[in-house]
This record gives sequence, structure tokens and C-alpha cells, in this order.
Amino acid sequence: MKKNELISAAKELNEVLGLEPPIDFNASPGILIESLQKASELIEPEDDFTEKTLKVLQEISEKKKASHIAEASKASSDVKKSKTRKTIMAEIVKNTIKKPLSKKEMVEEMKKKYGGSEAEAKLQVSRYIQFLLELDLINVNDGKYTYRG
Repeated sequence: MKKNELISAAKELNEVLGLEPPIDFNASPGILIESLQKASELIEPEDDFTEKTLKVLQEISEKKKASHIAEASKASSDVKKSKTRKTIMAEIVKNTIKKPLSKKEMVEEMKKKYGGSEAEAKLQVSRYIQFLLELDLINVNDGKYTYRG
């Protein structure tokens, strides 16, 4: 859609709807489109517009719908990805925490498997526990962490 088409539609909406303040013709195409979308919500069935303006408003409406559909699709995809990540983490936790372990025992396991200092292991275990609790993958009973599966 060309900017001159947007400007023409904006002029007609300003005139027919008596918009105050009027749509600014010098605005960027994005702002013009936004202004036209908002103004189009004020249109009454008895308002009379040219075919050109109606075509511009219809294109804007279709783009807005397409944008909402794309956003909904992306959100759905993100939910699927997060479920997959949670499933993967559940498998890792299930294989890692086979028996109830205290934080101290987890630190010892971390040091055995990955090396590093006591401080590094404590930090990593604290982050790991926090993450697993947020995902609701582990339980805490009497200071021992167990897999929730």
C-alpha cells in the first residue's frame, strides 16, 4: 500500500467523520495505518466513503487480522516449545535424582561429576534447585529433594 493511498484515505476519514484532532498526513506510514485503524472504529453504516478509501481500510483490517493470527500462532508455538523443554528437563531430573538427596549431597554429586570448587558447586546446585522448583519437577520433604514424577 502506497503512502499517497493512506493520505487520501486519511483526508476522507477526517472530512466524513469530522475527526478532531485530524489524522496527521505527515506521519510515517506505520502511524498513518494505526490512525486509520482507530478512526475506522468510528465509522457508522450511514457514512459514505469512496471505493479507494474502503479498499485501503479493508487492506489495513486484513493485515491487522493476519498480524493477530501470526501472533497467536507464535504464542502457540512457544507453548509447545516450553512443554517440550519441560519434558526434556523432567527426563534429566528423573535420571539425576533417583533417590532423595539433600542439598549437601547434591553439591557432593556435582563436584564428583563436574569438578570445580565447593563454592561453584553450591552456586550451581542452588540455581538447579530453584529452576526445578519453578518447573514443579521436584518435591522437598525433610530437606531432601525428590523427583515429582
